[in-house]
Amino acid sequence: MAQFVMKFDDFAKMVDNIRRPEKIGLWIANHVQAATEQLPISEDAKRILEFNQFISEGILPPDLTAPEKDFYRRTAERMVETGVLPADVLEQFE
Repeated sequence: MAQFVMKFDDFAKMVDNIRRPEKIGLWIANHVQAATEQLPISEDAKRILEFNQFISEGILPPDLTAPEKDFYRRTAERMVETGVLPADVLEQFE
């Protein structure tokens, strides 16, 4: 049975509220799973999967909106501070 896929804006707010950046991957696992199972894939599911790829590989997706890029930057800064992502990930935001 397919799971509900959260709207990306709500997903971003949830991630922003995760107090321990090193736990972001664990906290979003269910949302990533739901997005993976959705067919046809919605725009929100695609954006959640792109975010998961970003925190896994540190590669910024193309064509982000300004608010999305701000969200990615905030999250990357938090994850770099705790050593989850390498500092060079931040170079993509310059």
